[in-house]
This record gives sequence, C-alpha cells and structure tokens, in this order.
Amino acid sequence: MELKYSVKDICYITGVSRRTLHFYDKEGILVPDKEANGYRKYSQSDLERLQFIFFLKNLGLSLKEIKHVISITKTEQKEYLKKYQKQLYEQQYQLHTTIDNLHRFLNGDSLLEFNSFSQKLTSLNDQYNKEARIKYGHTEQYKEYEANLASMNEEELQNFNKNITHRVESIYQNLANWSDDSPDSDRIQREIVKLHNCFNKTMSCSLDLFLYIAEQFVADNRFQNYFIKFGYNELPTFIYKAVQYYCQEKSTD
Repeated sequence: MELKYSVKDICYITGVSRRTLHFYDKEGILVPDKEANGYRKYSQSDLERLQFIFFLKNLGLSLKEIKHVISITKTEQKEYLKKYQKQLYEQQYQLHTTIDNLHRFLNGDSLLEFNSFSQKLTSLNDQYNKEARIKYGHTEQYKEYEANLASMNEEELQNFNKNITHRVESIYQNLANWSDDSPDSDRIQREIVKLHNCFNKTMSCSLDLFLYIAEQFVADNRFQNYFIKFGYNELPTFIYKAVQYYCQEKSTD
C-alpha cells in the first residue's frame, strides 16, 4: 500500500506552510486526494510534483506559467524551459551590463559613454547625436558633417571616430593638467586651436558653433560628468573661458 502524507507531514518535510498547500490545492496546481473527512492526503508523486513546483518558482516563473508547465508533457516541458533558459541568459547579460554601468558611474565615467540602460532605450550617445541633429540639422555645417560621415565605409567611420576621440581627449587632458594657467595663456590657446581643428574635421565648425558647444560643456550635466575623468572638476568652465577668449580674438582678426 502506497504511503500517504498528511499536510503536517508535507510541511515538516519541505518547510512549506499549510496556507501555501491550501492555496496550491485551490488553484489546481497541486491537488491531493481527500479522505471522507476532508483531510488532504499526499502521495509520493505529489511530493515530487511539489519539488518541481518549487524548482519552477525558484526559476522565476509566474503562477500562470507554473500551471502551464506542470500541465504539459515532459518533452514539452523541456522545450518550454529551453526557451526560458535563453531569457535568463539575456537577463544575466543585462544585469552584468547594469552592474558594469554602476561601477563605471561610481568611478566617474559619463553617462554618454554607457551602453543602453535597457533594450527599450536608445543609448545616451545616440540620444545626444539625435539632439544634435535637431539643434543643428538645418545648418550647412551639420549637413556637411553628415555628408562626410556618409561617404565613409564602416571601417573608415570607426577609425575616424576613434582617432578624433583620442585626439580630443588628449587635448582635454592637457587642459586639465595645465589648469593653473590662465585660459588666455599661449599653451592653453594652442590646445584650443587644436580642439577647433578637430571639430572642423567633422564639420565646418564656425566660431559661433564652437562657442555654443563650449557653452554646452558647462550647461549640460552629462558633459559635466564626462569631464570628471580628466581629474579637474572645473574643466568645462575652464574650456569655455578659453574658447570664449579664442573666439573673441579670432573675430577681430
């Protein structure tokens, strides 16, 4: 005769509460035999089924999903859980990215450098590029910039962006290192000339546009966070003052 377990036995063996067992019975997830007096009696297969329910619950399946999985064949269960495994891997990757982004933020990296926070959002770098298109898209300079990019193949574009980024960040680092100088000093102004030339590599960067970009370094908090990595918190303001002097001098030439 097969051994039957009482509710008390199941609670003792598994640590699950009576309330949970009653709930599973009511929802049709785990329905034991009933004696004439209404007492629930669980079989060995019921106990194994309960362990499987715990397993599915621990995977993160919802009650509705659990009800579905336990109602299908073992072959169908494996196929279903293979698909669910793929979802878990995707969640694992997203969690790893989130942890990495948090680590980088705490170490001073700008949000502009991050990958998208979730698959539903465009990366902040792409967002800023779109903002630039809205702000400058009507200008001849921006149209020239887009035409220059469109003329490059993927490898050329990657190398171009990499080279420009390296050159610009070298300039920013020099400016941070020499921040004790006056913004109108000769070596600071030489760096500003290099910076203007870098911007002109991508588009016809007029003095007005150059000054506007420098103003955004101060006004836009995303740039503020970006410049922290160069080790001088006031670098955006320093660059703006240096660019302001440069533009005033150039306009009088």
